[in-house]
Amino acid sequence: MLDTSGGQGNGDLVMIRRDGLMGRPQVIVGTLLILAVVLMVWCVGKQGRHYHGSHKAWSRVMDQLEIERLIHDYTALLGREAYQAYGELFASGCLLSPDGRVMARGADQVAALARYFLGSQPERHTRHIISSPRIDIDPDGRHATARSFLTTIDAESDGPAEVFRIGHYKDRFRKEEGRWFFVSRQELTDWVLLERTRRIGSNEPVDVGSIVAAAEHGGGAGQIECYGFDGERL
Repeated sequence: MLDTSGGQGNGDLVMIRRDGLMGRPQVIVGTLLILAVVLMVWCVGKQGRHYHGSHKAWSRVMDQLEIERLIHDYTALLGREAYQAYGELFASGCLLSPDGRVMARGADQVAALARYFLGSQPERHTRHIISSPRIDIDPDGRHATARSFLTTIDAESDGPAEVFRIGHYKDRFRKEEGRWFFVSRQELTDWVLLERTRRIGSNEPVDVGSIVAAAEHGGGAGQIECYGFDGERL
């Protein structure tokens, strides 16, 4: 605002009243500061949501890889005839029969079955080849299921290898303290050269119950709860 009152001629200075303008720069600066803070909060929130989403996706990928590793450990340990280590994969889990019944609970019983079927004939070699695993993790992130194909190759030391069985697995897993474990595995045979319920090279039926009973140490297996592929308690 120009103040022309009380002028003293053309040489008088034109005075600018500053009291009306003094508050305006402060208001502008204050407004800019508020906008800057709002923008900063918005950016931090957006980055936080992006981080949370990325972290969740990355955790899911790692879960998939760990479960897939567990599936392949199953066949690797059998191939090395490390039956007790193989059994430990089921320390809190169960092996199921094709019709869904519980065959073995816990590490000792599962190891005993593997040792009986695969370890009693050193001249015979068996490999379990797993392919096309399909892993589905539940929304809670603590349970998962998997389906995979199985090809069993069998050979004697002085003979050719041949396909012994073609089938598929239905697995259930549980995550405890950041690690994944087998809850159950069910093996279903699609095509077979020899009866699965008979010992390789023998015509005598296999009494699975007596095998797992003899493997029981301390009675701990009875405390293991078994669940099927769909989560039903067995």
